[in-house]
Amino acid sequence: MQQESLVRAVAYVGRTMLLPDAITLRTRSCGSPDAYWDGNSRDLVVCYQLIEAFYQLSEEEGIKELVEKIRAFHRDNPAGSENEP
Repeated sequence: MQQESLVRAVAYVGRTMLLPDAITLRTRSCGSPDAYWDGNSRDLVVCYQLIEAFYQLSEEEGIKELVEKIRAFHRDNPAGSENEP
């Protein structure tokens, strides 16, 4: 189920974002929930722990509430703002 959710999330990003170049999505264990951009290899690294945290949150609150929280975050923290991680 988690792998299917990740595949759907990647497909959604591919449909909704116009990126100037191809990137590679990599998953790995990091020891804590995290994700980061590796500019040298052009990899977006998503830690298994972050995927698990999102999965648990979605089970606890339901997908609709999770999507609303993500949308609210992006609305309140537009790309390029000082709040961007």
